[in-house]
Amino acid sequence: MNALRLLVYADASVSTVFFETVFTSLIISIVASYIAVNGSLLSVILVSFVYSMTLYLVPIVPSLRPLVWVLITSSLLLITAIIYNFIINEKSRETKTQAKRVVKYAKKPILGYLLSIVLICVLVAFFNRVFPVYPVVILTSSMSGTFERGSLVFNEKVPSGEAFSNVSEGDVIHFICRGRVEYVHRVVSFKNDTSGERQYITRGDASELADPFPVQQDSVLGIARASLPFFGYPYIFFHAIFRAFT
Repeated sequence: MNALRLLVYADASVSTVFFETVFTSLIISIVASYIAVNGSLLSVILVSFVYSMTLYLVPIVPSLRPLVWVLITSSLLLITAIIYNFIINEKSRETKTQAKRVVKYAKKPILGYLLSIVLICVLVAFFNRVFPVYPVVILTSSMSGTFERGSLVFNEKVPSGEAFSNVSEGDVIHFICRGRVEYVHRVVSFKNDTSGERQYITRGDASELADPFPVQQDSVLGIARASLPFFGYPYIFFHAIFRAFT
């Protein structure tokens, strides 16, 4: 029985020695190594120093047994590692989020600039009649009832020399008249000139009189196909300002 007690006491003594001397140092080493991998050298030094010095505080706290103090220290170490891991993960997540935002906002202006340049080029080409369909702004009320003043009319371009086969009576055409003035009027009839070439008699829908000059086939630029009301008013506004200064 005495031998058994000595054996139990010996095991208890070994366990106490292990927890008081080896266990805490082992936990400190593990936590310090983890912080060394994920943190900085200063963090390792601070953690190692603080928790190593706690062993020297045991005499100052006589109400706690050394084994209890060791367990408390080890628990604090593990809690420190968990908190540090949480902080590192949060910082890493925040860094990744910021990096994604930087990439996103870095790409977005470039993409936005490219799209803006492409859009501007397309609009310039569109209003300069590069495409088969081009816009014309109605500046007067001569076509009221069909196209009001300020309407943006979309015309299908008529290739040179093809007006004869494309333009019919009743079509609204966009043409150039004498003085290089452009009109959008309706074809009301035809006639032939002295050389036998067809000419178009045009008239505004709001007028009862035909235009004074017939339109040559080469003067036809396009045939009106659709319109948007009011979309031409910005052009009218800036056109009026330009004319006022010139």
